[in-house]
Amino acid sequence: MIDLRRNDRIPIKNGTKADVIQKIGEGGQGAVYKVHYARQDYAMKIYSPRAIKRKQEFYSNLENNIVSGSPNESFLWPLYITEQYKGTFGYLMKLRPQGFEDFSKILTAKIRMDSDIAIVNAAIHLVNAFKDLHSKG
Repeated sequence: MIDLRRNDRIPIKNGTKADVIQKIGEGGQGAVYKVHYARQDYAMKIYSPRAIKRKQEFYSNLENNIVSGSPNESFLWPLYITEQYKGTFGYLMKLRPQGFEDFSKILTAKIRMDSDIAIVNAAIHLVNAFKDLHSKG
């Protein structure tokens, strides 16, 4: 696992750099950091060097996703891709808005919704977002 520290400067493919602020999460594929880039704060996912098998294909797919854009505004979609850094790479995306939860917590019923209407509205938004994702291929 790659472990970044505060003020590490991560090269972005467009020739600029993102400054690490702090780690905000970690999982099986890698870690997510809060970074400062182009006068804004973003989340940056950095993959563990062992998490990706066909690195060049995966990297190219991320680049294509950035160019094509998010299929739906509900997704935290890759916006900028990093250069190779310490044997791995990642991407920048918007930070998750306050009050939003991980999708995995919804799937595993680790959060409770306030009402039946909230559950139905969440389901409608999820279905629409994944429909848009599917229609984009």
